[in-house]
Amino acid sequence: MNPISQQLAALSASILANSKPELASLPKSAVVQINAPGLGGSFLPFSAGGLGHYPFYYENPNDLSFETNTYNWINSNLKNNLPPIRQDDGYFTNYFLQVFSCLTYYLSSADRQTLQNASAAAFNEQMELLQEWETVFGSIPAGGGQQPIDTVLAVICGTWAKPAIQPAALHKAANLQALLNQMPEKAASILQPLQNFLTAIDPVIPLINTTTRNSGLIKKVLAALKRPSLENGAVLASDQKLYPAYRVMPALPAQVAALNSDAQSIELDFLVSSMDNGQVQVSMQGANPFPMELQELFVIWKEGVGNLFTQILSLAGGSLKVEASFSGLSQVNIEPVVFDPVTGSNWYWIDPIVEAINNTGTNKTGFQFAPAPDVDFTEKGPFGYISALAISRVPTFRLFAPNSDLQPVILNPSLSGDVSLSFLNAMGGESANPYLLKSYTCPVANSSSTSPMYGGIELVPLQNDTLMGPGSVAWVHGVQTSFPASGN
Repeated sequence: MNPISQQLAALSASILANSKPELASLPKSAVVQINAPGLGGSFLPFSAGGLGHYPFYYENPNDLSFETNTYNWINSNLKNNLPPIRQDDGYFTNYFLQVFSCLTYYLSSADRQTLQNASAAAFNEQMELLQEWETVFGSIPAGGGQQPIDTVLAVICGTWAKPAIQPAALHKAANLQALLNQMPEKAASILQPLQNFLTAIDPVIPLINTTTRNSGLIKKVLAALKRPSLENGAVLASDQKLYPAYRVMPALPAQVAALNSDAQSIELDFLVSSMDNGQVQVSMQGANPFPMELQELFVIWKEGVGNLFTQILSLAGGSLKVEASFSGLSQVNIEPVVFDPVTGSNWYWIDPIVEAINNTGTNKTGFQFAPAPDVDFTEKGPFGYISALAISRVPTFRLFAPNSDLQPVILNPSLSGDVSLSFLNAMGGESANPYLLKSYTCPVANSSSTSPMYGGIELVPLQNDTLMGPGSVAWVHGVQTSFPASGN
């Protein structure tokens, strides 16, 4: 992390520490890098990679679908254990699918023996019940492929009781004869074999039901990940594809309002001086001067001209003061949508994964891995996601030359006007943000420089005029992360 990013992170932390009380709802980070006690947690430094800073406008205004670029930004897994945090190439949902595909519901040796013993006893009682049924009724009812015992129980539950009952009611009944209020008179001899069969199978009913239920729930989560649909809670993205859902808070109108507010802002000032070999020296208050590649610090791109920052720095005599203003400091919370076992919708069910990790190498009944997934669940691995962001509007810049006038840049129509800008080698991903380059004058009294200040340059991000459309980007000052299976 270069010193200018460190200074920006420190300024962010200073502002965030005194932020509004409602920011305290942000979840705590697993690792403390930026101390922001006013939030009830700590933000970690973030370095924008190929995906750039956060494309916050997640709701497409035409059909209210989830913007695909925002979804991919959120879903991208973390490249952690190397400060600052970056996003990597993979997707968290893919890692989640990989891990969940290894889950099984396992019975311990003792429970398997109990099941085997009960099954043997129940088989004998089952045969007695079926033989008595044939004696009374002459034949076993047709079952359409079902086992004979299942068809017999279906007739008993469906026609011997009014209203009809579920098989589970037979096991819970204190008085079978009272429950089966529509039993044929000639079937009285069947009651005792039925009771014996239920008694034999009762000890393992919870094991069977739990195994069947959890195996079914695993299949539903896998379906939500492999075959997302509106029925299983998927979100429709702007590319018209369905994806496992994330929830973003606050809602988009509140995010836009917070970014448009000037209640919280960060101001960053530094001096840039030319050096050899394409490098510049950056001087900031409270820090020793340090070198940087010019291209990593600033690119002001004008089609047909190239990097205007090089020309501006030259026009300024090799020394340029830069003021960056980040306004609309606010927070965003992000979470995967939690699986609902009742409806079988959505996908984020972390409890079985944590249980399987804890059960590894044991002979316990519960969720286990078979086989173990090749995934690092610690904070050094990829099984995590960004759970909160401290964001602001992308910065406005003012450039001043302590010893010269930058008006020639403004007055030259081939150089001024719309430009593209990249700051710290990352703003908006591979394509830089559109800015308007225009003149600006600052009186000497408002400047920290002791030299006269002439006409300067202001670079205003065009998106900040409205913040009202897909593609709008927010600068990320820090993040909080969740590694839900790390044990911390």
